Amino acid sequence: MAVLAIAVLSLTTAPAFAQPSPSEANTAFQANILPSLDIPYVSGSIKMDGLLDEPMWQEASVAANFSESNPSERAVPEIGIRALMAYDESHLYIAYIIEDDPEDIRARLSDRDQIWQDDYAGILLDTNGDGQVVYFISANPLGIQGDTRSNGDNEDESFDLIYDSAGTITPTGYQIEMAIPFRSLRFPEADIQEWRATFWITRPREDRYTYSWTRSNFQDSTRVRSRIIRVMALSPW
Repeated sequence: MAVLAIAVLSLTTAPAFAQPSPSEANTAFQANILPSLDIPYVSGSIKMDGLLDEPMWQEASVAANFSESNPSERAVPEIGIRALMAYDESHLYIAYIIEDDPEDIRARLSDRDQIWQDDYAGILLDTNGDGQVVYFISANPLGIQGDTRSNGDNEDESFDLIYDSAGTITPTGYQIEMAIPFRSLRFPEADIQEWRATFWITRPREDRYTYSWTRSNFQDSTRVRSRIIRVMALSPW
């Protein structure tokens, strides 16, 4: 069994849980440049229902201090955003907790990959660390999946990754959880993996608001530049 320790390397440290209030002046807000997380190994069963009530989520690391990338760049979001990460011997686990007016949330029970006009949350993941192939793995607030694989400037929306997801709309917004099997991802055979990644949130309203965990515009995030996840296995895959 591969034993993993995952860290997102950084020049800065993201504060746990704290999301700046929209009332705070943008002059006081500092968007993340290369935020840092230590991802814990967890054990125990998990039910994909969007409720995040399993003990493992209490152990997960929290990514916070998101910034708006569209229409304003590096601005304070109008909503609260947290992303949680953990892993075990077979899966990478990701959850999103979004604080927003539930009456404004856009989510439909639709076919896979038909969520792009909805609210959705996902991760851009470059497992080779070279910007050549990037997975986008996401779900809408009802857990409907949307994923693509990009190779250079070509984005393949017909690509379907095998992963589990669930979501629920709450009185304060929505929650999503995802379980991504390591066997669904392609990466080099090496004891130490260097991956690039960032979290991405889309919120269509009077404008198409987007938010990223890293200080970037959409083009940079699509190519997943300068966001490094290091995966160290004590035994080969």
